[in-house]
Amino acid sequence: MDQGRVPGIRGLTETECREILARNRLCVMALVDAAEPYAVPLYYGFDGQSMFLGVAEGRKTRALDRNPRVSVVVVETGQGTEWRSVQLAGSAAVVTGGEREQALAVLLAHNRRFREQSGESAELRPPPPRAGGRVLRIDEAVISGRASTPLPSPEPTPSRAELG
Repeated sequence: MDQGRVPGIRGLTETECREILARNRLCVMALVDAAEPYAVPLYYGFDGQSMFLGVAEGRKTRALDRNPRVSVVVVETGQGTEWRSVQLAGSAAVVTGGEREQALAVLLAHNRRFREQSGESAELRPPPPRAGGRVLRIDEAVISGRASTPLPSPEPTPSRAELG
């Protein structure tokens, strides 16, 4: 077995990673809050190139003010024990002005598509300005992904009758 390779797990191409990001809408963003890790689930928007997150003011934003480095993970499950995951490691940058409006449009469009597919009301509106919060873009993102691969079935053990 090659060093660093795990049986039953394969790396994903960047194209496969971007396809997974386009097919999903929930991620977990991990960051460092003082000396402890902190991870939160968030809905995201993805335009094929950039990931955008909408976050309320609070513990997340205070931690990001001190250290903008984040890891964002999206996991997609399949049948049985199949899974695929994509990780983005980068810096969370606050987007403002016209870029904020574009990022909000990406967030809304990305999530509206999922709501329509599930039969939910597709009406989504951006939060009112008084609600606070930030729109983030993951910059300097290093994207990687892994997936489970079906393991070969073990050779059947011969029964006593077959052994003679």
